[in-house]
Amino acid sequence: AQDSARLSRVLSILQSIASMGEKALIFVEDLAMQERLASLIQAHFGLGSPPFRINGTVPGPLRQSFVDLFQRKPGFDVMILSPRAGGVGLTLTAANHVIHLSRWWNPAVEDQATDRVFRIGQTKDVHVYLPLAVHPEPLIGDSSFDLQLDGLIERKRQLTRDLFLPPDGSDADLSDLFRSVSLSSDQADQTLPRTASLSEDYAPIPAGSPPAPPSDPAVSGEGRRDAKETPAGRSPDRTTLSLPTKFVDNGIRLWKCGSDQERPIQQLLDIFEDAHIVRVVIEDPYALAHRNSRKAQAQFLKQLALAAKTLESVSIQYSPESVKDVPESEARRSLGALFADYMPKPLPKLVMIRRERRRDDDFHDRFIILDVRHAGGAVRRHEITIGRGIEALYDTSKQCTVTYAPPSMIA
Repeated sequence: AQDSARLSRVLSILQSIASMGEKALIFVEDLAMQERLASLIQAHFGLGSPPFRINGTVPGPLRQSFVDLFQRKPGFDVMILSPRAGGVGLTLTAANHVIHLSRWWNPAVEDQATDRVFRIGQTKDVHVYLPLAVHPEPLIGDSSFDLQLDGLIERKRQLTRDLFLPPDGSDADLSDLFRSVSLSSDQADQTLPRTASLSEDYAPIPAGSPPAPPSDPAVSGEGRRDAKETPAGRSPDRTTLSLPTKFVDNGIRLWKCGSDQERPIQQLLDIFEDAHIVRVVIEDPYALAHRNSRKAQAQFLKQLALAAKTLESVSIQYSPESVKDVPESEARRSLGALFADYMPKPLPKLVMIRRERRRDDDFHDRFIILDVRHAGGAVRRHEITIGRGIEALYDTSKQCTVTYAPPSMIA
């Protein structure tokens, strides 16, 4: 029943995509489901042949021929792919709709699959769909498996802000998911004894309030026990907290630059000299705002790549509302051309991610995040905050404040 509900929803989504004459990718892992879906699409839309399918059984040269035909064919079309087999090494910018029919514990797999269409050369808005089967009974609809799994994946995706790689599903995740679907968590709340929380034990006391009497089981009658009273004039033993005898350099650097003052570009580059940079993420709503800002992103990345030993990938997050001088698609192509022209070869992978400045995505501040592979293979995160963005590093007519935070804050 769940599979039928999802497939019905997929056909409805494809109907809308077909009316616009655009193309879609559908990611589904099960080979039998791939075959069933291909037959349904062919029959529903009257296609001369079933959609192309790319999975682990399709050899590399044949995959590329499927991609080339899909890219060249005009109008509506669909390709069905396995997330693992089709989520790496393919560029399918002819499509701008992505449907995830199979979900993965690791959200990086889904994000990597979506990146097949979100690459240089994409000229249209990209739409991502997650068909979910929800139980029709209102009382248990919120406990539907698809909704609980979607919530779990979103929580893991949130972890990617703090971790280089989100963890795969654990036994605890599976247990939590089972309890949510089976409604056992509600029953547990009613049967388990209530325990006091930290917020209750250590609630703040308003100024001027008289001190509360001590909470003692011997006085309250809960679990009565024999206890000796503290002698008058003597305080009970308490843990004493102390600060270190001296503070050490925590590695944080702050530069405040007025207009016409030298910028700390070289000092920043020196930090990453001969480093193995796995990924650079630039979060700046105005990164593509106009040509000077686009040029500044490319210039900084070029200098960083020349200073480092390796630079594997770059991600630039920007706000489409900030692009003023040219259409957004042209601004993306402009930055891509500057990136290809400025950067040393071989070119790192470049991904441009649009973020709407909505109420639920407070996208205003500007950061540079650098994931660096250190000794032993560990990847550690360095962060740079630049007031007014990278553009201010190269435009000395503007004031600029730069803060660098190393991975370890305490020596």
